[in-house]
Amino acid sequence: MSTRTTLILLGVLLALGAVAVVTQGPGSPDRVREHSLAFPGLVAGDVLAVRAARAGGELLLARDGAGWKLGAAREPADGAAVERLLSDLASLRVSAVVSKNAAKQAAYETTPEQGAAVRLEGAGGVTLAAFVVGKHGPDGVSCYLRRDGATEVLLVSADLRSPLYRPDQSWREPPRDTGNPVSDKPAGKP
Repeated sequence: MSTRTTLILLGVLLALGAVAVVTQGPGSPDRVREHSLAFPGLVAGDVLAVRAARAGGELLLARDGAGWKLGAAREPADGAAVERLLSDLASLRVSAVVSKNAAKQAAYETTPEQGAAVRLEGAGGVTLAAFVVGKHGPDGVSCYLRRDGATEVLLVSADLRSPLYRPDQSWREPPRDTGNPVSDKPAGKP
């Protein structure tokens, strides 16, 4: 190969590289920023309801004053667990964009039929965030997520599957420790 041919091929390669950087590189306006927040602007304290449609039914957690209620029966819910979930969502980071192909959403279980379709509601029932949580990520402590209306499947930095797939009864407020163990009473005496 002559020097001239080598220089021409090198020039073509550099031009193609420049086009790729401009269209898909870090400066591209349509590229989701890796390590950016998954839900920019989401404030945990603004969320008044969490709805998650998943296998086994729908989970409903609704803020009631300073506490949380579970389901239509409005049983007291484990407020610390709800606040932890909301805090995790508000600080959730995108690790990678794994697919922009809508046909591959099923492989990551990010379709509403396969994953957990979640909606966070604020005052007046306004949707603050809506997304589908798919299967666990490759490390087991991350998961795949697709925001409503988007074709991109994201790998996010936290395991959202575990809390969203907890049985409803495990979201109930835990019993309070009264400090008086029942075992202190002699058997057979009131």
